[in-house]
Amino acid sequence: MTQDADNASLPAVEVKPKSRSWVGISALFIVLVGVLLATLDYAQLQSDINVKLMRFFRDLSRSKAHRRLHNKSNALVTVVMGREEMLPISEPDDSTPTFTEKELLFYDGVHEPLAPLYLAIKGRVYDVSQGARHYAPGRSYHSFLGRDATRAFGTGCMKPECLISSVVGLSERELREVNRWVELYEHHDRYTFVGVLRSSPVNDVVELAMMEHTALQAASEHERSLRGDERAADGAAPPSASRLSERARELYNARDLDGAMAHWSAALLLVGE
Repeated sequence: MTQDADNASLPAVEVKPKSRSWVGISALFIVLVGVLLATLDYAQLQSDINVKLMRFFRDLSRSKAHRRLHNKSNALVTVVMGREEMLPISEPDDSTPTFTEKELLFYDGVHEPLAPLYLAIKGRVYDVSQGARHYAPGRSYHSFLGRDATRAFGTGCMKPECLISSVVGLSERELREVNRWVELYEHHDRYTFVGVLRSSPVNDVVELAMMEHTALQAASEHERSLRGDERAADGAAPPSASRLSERARELYNARDLDGAMAHWSAALLLVGE
């Protein structure tokens, strides 16, 4: 039997072209992935990851303190889940050393390389020299040294404008983060409480101004929301304390408690109470 005869006896096989629909779907998927990657803010993503890692390792150290002081075997779980009972923080007394902001800057690892490494949080100064591999110049946490960076501890923002002591406008969650950092430094087995920052009259004035601005802004935003007006009232004269109080009473009588509280807070700050 010839080769041609063998081929003739085989059934014909129909060869179908590739489905164009799958090609189109694949191309669309690639385009969508490209658009998604193009819209990602890699800097912000990296910042968010760094904050989460910092807080995880902080809580890991805090859990060791909880286990050491209270002999709790499940300390890590409760701390990471945010269900822990906060450890006590010592109160400074008349014998506690004090520092000015200028004096604290001396301990940033740059101005005097041989000096201890100090940082402050909520006005409390801690010696973190034994953690130099984290806090020395060029290391991840060096920005905290030589200053009170309470706001950065609460928000996770490491920009220069965030490395300040003010907590004006921070949420309850952010204030809890600040307290967790305080607990870390207070009970860490390698860090030491060494003193407190002396209050600066200039900082007090700035803090009050920030509080007034935040309160007035909240009251103004509430008024705009009531009017359905999203435009900012730039250039408008700030309301007086008496007008804010009057408006607070009106809102209270209208059972708008949030609005009333916003206006009363602004009024009290303006009159200095």
